[in-house]
Amino acid sequence: MYVLVDGGFFVSRLARNWAPKGRFRRWMNKVERGRMTKGQFYQKCRKSFYGELNYLQMRIKQAGYGSAEINVMFDGTESRHARGKIYSQYKANRVPPSVEQYDAAEYSIRDSRLELRSVGMDPDKLRAGWISHYDPTKEADDLIAEFVAANPEENIIIFTQDSDLYQLVALNKNLRFHNFTEEVNPIDAHGFSFDHYADWKALAGDSSDNIPGVSNLGPRKATELIINYGELENVPVSVFTYYTCTETSAMVLSEKIKMYQEKNDITEATLKRKWGAAILSLKDGKTVRLNQSKFDKLMTCEALDENYFEKHSEKETIFDYRTIIQLPSPLYKDI
Repeated sequence: MYVLVDGGFFVSRLARNWAPKGRFRRWMNKVERGRMTKGQFYQKCRKSFYGELNYLQMRIKQAGYGSAEINVMFDGTESRHARGKIYSQYKANRVPPSVEQYDAAEYSIRDSRLELRSVGMDPDKLRAGWISHYDPTKEADDLIAEFVAANPEENIIIFTQDSDLYQLVALNKNLRFHNFTEEVNPIDAHGFSFDHYADWKALAGDSSDNIPGVSNLGPRKATELIINYGELENVPVSVFTYYTCTETSAMVLSEKIKMYQEKNDITEATLKRKWGAAILSLKDGKTVRLNQSKFDKLMTCEALDENYFEKHSEKETIFDYRTIIQLPSPLYKDI
């Protein structure tokens, strides 16, 4: 029996305590005012953090893994680089405001273990018998995925809040999940195999990792596509196709739509009902971005000409997103 813990849990707990109204911040303010010594500060921080460890230990025992080997995985400082070479804005939504130019292929994050050391804790000795794992080039997810892949028959529970790890059920049918509050049943509510989880998320997008997915698609439609086609390779090309127009084209189309509306005495409500909301945006001289079905609907208006639009495909980009999401990651196979 094994327990795998996403070390991000400790970092998030520390961040909460260091928030403007957090207890660590309040205690540090006392140190700066001379009302508390540094030694007292570290003592109080350690006591507080031991409370977090006790909480986690309690949840582990409640899950029935009190005697299991406990492994804690931490993010590496260069863990965004491999995925960043594919998508430079990977996890850009987690970058501090002070960072002006972000490129995940080059941006190194702060060593999360330093957060623990800053309050007098040793990340390699959180508890007697607990094993810490760290690789500067890999995320905690990668370390967890590699552990599961190496132990496909073992009884393992993963403590995490990251649903990306659910795809590991395809590697180990005994896998269980806990979100630090309660056990989570990873049985796929979408109706497709976990083998295709990365395909689904590449289509639907993942805001937590700054992965947009297919424009204007969303989780529900992505689910339908995966149920019907199984994997990205089988999804119709039209799903990845979209159309745009330049500002100059939008201004020309605006005049055409206005003339057509006046000539045929058509209300704006009728315009929207027959050709979609995009026609009203174009009427106002605004640029648009349309998927294939919305574009086809718009083109049924005789006032418009497809030559004013540019056709694009985001298929290659979506396939790249899948590579980023897949666990165990194919990016480390040759390392």
